[in-house]
Order: sequence, then C-alpha cells, then structure tokens
Amino acid sequence: MTKSGKIQDLRDEFTITLNCLQEDEPLENCHFDADIENDLKNRLNQGDIYAWFCAEIVAEFHGVTEHAFLGSCSFDSEIDFKSYGQYYDLVLEAKGKLQGKLEKLAMELGIK
Repeated sequence: MTKSGKIQDLRDEFTITLNCLQEDEPLENCHFDADIENDLKNRLNQGDIYAWFCAEIVAEFHGVTEHAFLGSCSFDSEIDFKSYGQYYDLVLEAKGKLQGKLEKLAMELGIK
C-alpha cells in the first residue's frame, strides 16, 4: 500500500470539531430585512451562538490539525447547521487538508 493509501485509510479516524466563532462581518453590512436583522440581534443578545457566526471545522489526528471556515452563518441550532450541505463540504475540506499535511510529513520523514 502506498503512503497515500495509508493516510487515506486514516481519514475515518480523524476527530472533527465544530467551533462557532464570532463573525467579523457586521449584520448591518449584509442588507437583511430590518425584521430579520432585529431578530438576529435579539438572538445574539440572548447568547444564541447560532444566530450569526463563523463556522470553523477542525480536523485532528494525534495533535496534527487543519481547519476549514465558513463565515456569515445563521442557523437555528447545531443540528440545523449540520444538516446543511456546506457543513459536510467543510468537513471534507478540513479532512483533505489534514490528509495532505500528513502525507507531506510522512514523505519528509521517509515513512513508507
């Protein structure tokens, strides 16, 4: 089996974490309807992290990490966000980056 094949086999063992980061883009810049903007602001003021956030997906394997981001997110809940197609795309992106990093590291270390 090639190094790439060995790394590919590990993808199912990567730990995936969702972090909801504070969104840098102000709501006012997004041209929402006033009612929607007010609703999102109220949710944020009540501590609802899913109202307006930047999603960070972290893929990790034995302390080695890679990240994928999606900004300007607004969802009802974590379950709602995870049912959205781009969540899966972010997971694949982070896993792909981590796989590439591990393959490069294996090559640099001469691991076969």
